Parts: sequence; structure tokens; C-alpha cells
Amino acid sequence: AAGDRGIASSEQHAGKEWQEQAVTAARLFLRWNDKHFNGLEFTIEQLRTWAYSHGLAMPAEERAWGAATRRLVREGLIQGTGLYLRALSSHLSPKPSYRRAH
Repeated sequence: AAGDRGIASSEQHAGKEWQEQAVTAARLFLRWNDKHFNGLEFTIEQLRTWAYSHGLAMPAEERAWGAATRRLVREGLIQGTGLYLRALSSHLSPKPSYRRAH
């Protein structure tokens, strides 16, 4: 419950406009990933890094990505793989991996 409250708070702080931009960036990332990596699974960290390098502004709080991820899953754009990949941003700790939902 506390995590849900934190995500909701960070989503409000980032704003609807940023959320829309993040979803658009994710759609572009998925096409890029399909083309260049044959739809290989990815972490949100990888999506986030790609999005920033392609013009998405950073949100006021990185936790806004939690809300964006939930939205991408809810809208059927991505799905969890059940596997974990190591993330550079958190000292190689395992993070959930995702793939394009079909």
C-alpha cells in the first residue's frame, strides 16, 4: 500500500504531460527494440536510458517510471517475463524484465 501511494504521488508530481511523453517514448523504444534486438527482453532502466537519449525530459522524480510502467502493462504494451536482469543503476541488483505484449 505504501508503494502504491508513493507511485501515485510521484505520478502526480511528474504530471500528465510527462506521462504521455513517457508512453510515446516507450512505444518508440518497443519498435526500436523489435528492429535492432528482435524484441529481446529489457529492463525499465534500459527503456528509460533510451528514452532520455531520444529527448524525453527526466521527471521531477525517477519514481514516476513506476506509474509509467504500470500504465504500459495496463494498456497491454508490455508484459513482465518473470525473469530478472541486472541493472547498472542499482549496483547490478536484479530488476524485472519486460517484453512487448502480443
